[in-house]
Amino acid sequence: MDKVAGKTDSKPQEIGDVGPLVGKLQAMFMRAEDVFRADLRNDLIDGLTAFTNRYSRRELMSMGYVSQGSDSGFNVSSGLPPVYVSIFSNKATSLISMIMDVFGLGDFPLKPTPIPDLNPAIADEMVREVTGQAIKAAAQQAIASGQAYDTNTLKDQIAVVLQDVGVQVEAELNKKAMTASTEMSKLMADQLVDCQWVSEFRKFIEDLMWSRVAYLKGPIKESVSFGAWVDKGGAWEYKLNEGFKPAIKRVCPFNVRTEPNIGRIEDGYVFEIHKLTRADLWGLKDVEGYSKDRVLEVLRMYPTGYSLNLDTETQLMFATNRSAEFAAGDHRYDAIEFWGYLVGSDLSEWGINVAEDEMEKPFQIVAMFIGDIAFKVVKRECPCELHPYSSASVKPIPDSVAGLSLYQLLSDSMRMANEAARGIMINIPYAAEPMVVINKELFPAGKKVEVHPGAKFEVSPDMYRTGQDPVRFFSQPIIISELVLALDTAQQMASEASGIARMGHGGEGEMKGAGSTATGLSMAMSASSKVIKDMIKSIDVNVVGRRMAALYHYNMLSGPDEVKGDALVMPAGLTSLMSKEVRSMRLREGLETIGGNQTDMSLMGVVGRSLMLIDYINSLELEKSEELADEIEKNVQVILSAPPVMPVAPQPEEKAAA
Repeated sequence: MDKVAGKTDSKPQEIGDVGPLVGKLQAMFMRAEDVFRADLRNDLIDGLTAFTNRYSRRELMSMGYVSQGSDSGFNVSSGLPPVYVSIFSNKATSLISMIMDVFGLGDFPLKPTPIPDLNPAIADEMVREVTGQAIKAAAQQAIASGQAYDTNTLKDQIAVVLQDVGVQVEAELNKKAMTASTEMSKLMADQLVDCQWVSEFRKFIEDLMWSRVAYLKGPIKESVSFGAWVDKGGAWEYKLNEGFKPAIKRVCPFNVRTEPNIGRIEDGYVFEIHKLTRADLWGLKDVEGYSKDRVLEVLRMYPTGYSLNLDTETQLMFATNRSAEFAAGDHRYDAIEFWGYLVGSDLSEWGINVAEDEMEKPFQIVAMFIGDIAFKVVKRECPCELHPYSSASVKPIPDSVAGLSLYQLLSDSMRMANEAARGIMINIPYAAEPMVVINKELFPAGKKVEVHPGAKFEVSPDMYRTGQDPVRFFSQPIIISELVLALDTAQQMASEASGIARMGHGGEGEMKGAGSTATGLSMAMSASSKVIKDMIKSIDVNVVGRRMAALYHYNMLSGPDEVKGDALVMPAGLTSLMSKEVRSMRLREGLETIGGNQTDMSLMGVVGRSLMLIDYINSLELEKSEELADEIEKNVQVILSAPPVMPVAPQPEEKAAA
């Protein structure tokens, strides 16, 4: 399967001999790799280890649990690792759930642009047709009246007709654009389901928690196999067909190297490391854009596989608590994909044919190589070609692709919490059992002294003359309350640093009272989610919006005609942030308030009450909310059509009884 085929918005153009180009790309990759090792690698490893609720190697090393230079495991003399407080994991889980509630359902509606574009050729044809009709009508009128028609009057008539036609055309265009936008939305929704958008986006959000930067890529063109049973004259045969579909994928932060000293990933080149099997490579030889001869050359040159031998793998093994992915001779390959812009003069120096007037033109290049062999080198010139990668961070850093992760925001409070937790674990056993001091000089020589409940001791008579105690007991002070206070303070520091209140993940002190009302919830979330709002805004604009726009352009180039139109992509992240829950709670409060107030009920009536109830049901997004709303409306009509119940006057005997 083509796991790594790049974007295919335009047909790729293969470019010739690329031997010198591979050497240049290798040098560029090593510069990016050096920056990755110096600035990112250790932070990513520490964050991923914390995400699995464990101390990082560097922390264990500082505590003496891992020896210097050890590849894995703990020192035997140090015992098991100490207690670990999962502040980061709890808050990460809470934040992941919140973001998935906002984005994860893949609701990305489209709407036509305010003024849909009209093909200039069609517009010119319409003008010619209307002008011709006006001239013909004026000529017929002149013949009938026996008078020559006035040219100025004819021009005015043509202008009026064109204006009327323009209004009609604009209305028709808006109608067609709305239809195309609806069909495009359906197609994109189906494509997002096929490429498992929810799963891939969740992985991207999980990366955001522990990594300083997370990446999303797409749409890329993936090959798919599908088959069906075919009747061939009574003999059924299973026919396998090949096809392609667009996909949006999360890319592991350990496999991306960006150009040094850029502020946005879109501003420079990107290298991505792919882990391929021999079968993956074999499947690429017949894929458009890949060189069959060079794929076979890779398989011949490296029959047992090819590894970059990056020492990141060993540390990543420890972080994820697993065995090595790649061992010698296991027929796996580290392939490097390059995506970026190179100017024509550089391409010309490396032996690639470039026109004389295009020496300064930047060409979008997509290349893939293993070792010294490039088996994919293409250039693209589509004007709507968007950068295939998007990136985001929990807290961006100006002029840097990588920002700060949630783990880094919580690192100080986590260190304090774990110090307090270890102190509690140490204090408990020392304070629980008494410490014993035995003065052996007061016991007969060679006498074995055993201390246990009810023990009797024979001591030297000198004890009474010296006034010393042969056995003395004392206890360590219990300072657990102070340590618990420090642990609680660390929890509060973590809430302030992350913007995620403890109420958000069900910790002690979770939201009560005000949190059960919409007003209280809104105030609490507004006060505690500044970091979250900024992050969601960044994801909405820089990641989701760009990937959906790229998918829109992909479908405009390769989709069916009925979905094509001038439209805007509208990710709904910002507009839906907390609004659904707050709105639902406000409606519930209103229903409870009005339900207990007969005056309000009489003023609203059955219709007003039903409208509020239908609105509340819709806000819950129940599976059968439409059926419930229809049932309520039917019952309202039944109530309104029923004859009014007239009050019955009391009888005389009833009055007397009263």
